[in-house]
Amino acid sequence: MKLNKFKLALSNYPTGIVCVFSKRKKLYEAIIVNSFTSVSLKPPLVLWSLDKNSSKFNAFKNSKDQMIVLLSKNQKKFAQKIAFNKDKVSDTELKKILKSSICSLYCTKLKKIMAGDHFTFFLKIKKISNIKTLKPLIYYKKNFLTICVIVSFLLFVKLRFLSINIKYIYLDKKKYHKFCTNFFRSCRI
Repeated sequence: MKLNKFKLALSNYPTGIVCVFSKRKKLYEAIIVNSFTSVSLKPPLVLWSLDKNSSKFNAFKNSKDQMIVLLSKNQKKFAQKIAFNKDKVSDTELKKILKSSICSLYCTKLKKIMAGDHFTFFLKIKKISNIKTLKPLIYYKKNFLTICVIVSFLLFVKLRFLSINIKYIYLDKKKYHKFCTNFFRSCRI
């Protein structure tokens, strides 16, 4: 199987975006992850995976405590900065990040398993911060998106599938929301 074909197939599956932090000295190591998922409710366990060739591998492999931050749609620039440029965050920066995130999971590493070219970290949740009602940041087809963009895309596909010939729809936010609500209700999507 070709690696590019495998990556292309998985890029068609939308996932949420989290940032994993691990404190080292006075700074926090940070990495953007979309391989995050829950494992168990009792006890509360989560996991995420990291390429063993990642430049951030040693920082997370050896850390005991990690913080998982569920990113909101307003944190796209931050996610891009961490994903492509920056890998350390100060206490001050972390406070700003936490203010605009959905929530944080404070975890202790339970176990790590090597599988293929990745390590999977199993974490036990010790504490969950206050949960804010914000829209999440999504990763889909190699892009950071929000739910509204995905809904718009699905709406476009559905309209095309139904052979409705609409070039442009100009609606304000309230009319767009009402249109989408009624449309999805009628199509049972």
